[in-house]
This record gives sequence, structure tokens and C-alpha cells, in this order.
Amino acid sequence: MTPLQEALELQKKIKKARGQNPDIPDPIIAKRFGIGLYKMKQLLADEVPYPSSYKQTAKRIGRTVEEVAEHREQGMHWCTHCKDWFPLDQLKVGGSNTKHAAAHCEGRKRKRKQSTS
Repeated sequence: MTPLQEALELQKKIKKARGQNPDIPDPIIAKRFGIGLYKMKQLLADEVPYPSSYKQTAKRIGRTVEEVAEHREQGMHWCTHCKDWFPLDQLKVGGSNTKHAAAHCEGRKRKRKQSTS
């Protein structure tokens, strides 16, 4: 499940819980779901609850959050060198943690080797 799908599911659960229990205060509902009151109020708003990682990526690369969400839901990641979206398997994996991908694709390494040879 992607971060956006998780946020949408949490949003549904919170709205359902609040609708079924209108007499329970918001801080109690937020505590029940393990989130802060501010986050709960964001989820109760009638807008798409984009994960903060999508918002940060959109700001960093100068694209809209909707575009970032669309590509990330398809499993694509941004290459800072090519300025384009690539599947995760085409990005270089950094360090011992395979969850973190490098900021550039495999094509950049090949281009660099070709230019120095």
C-alpha cells in the first residue's frame, strides 16, 4: 500500500469514527488513532491528504503535488540529473539500506564514465 493510499484509508476511518461518535472530543479520537490533533484536523478537511514526503518532493523539484503523487503511485522516482521520472530499479541504491535510492539514475554513471574515458 502506498503512502497516499494509507492516508486516504486513515482519513476514511477518522471520518467514520467521528460520525459514529459525535459526542467524543477530537483530542480523544486523535489519540485513539495515534495521531496529533493538528494532523486529525487536516485529515477531516475535504481535500486529498497528500503525505508530507510527496509535498517535500514537489517543492524540491519544482513540480505540483498532484504530479508527484501520480508518479509515486506508479512506483516512479525523480532523477536529479536527467530531470525525469524513472522506475526504482533504474535508480542507484545507496548505502546498506535498500529503501533509500540515490538522487540520480544508472544512466548518469554510464555517461560520466564515457566522458572521462
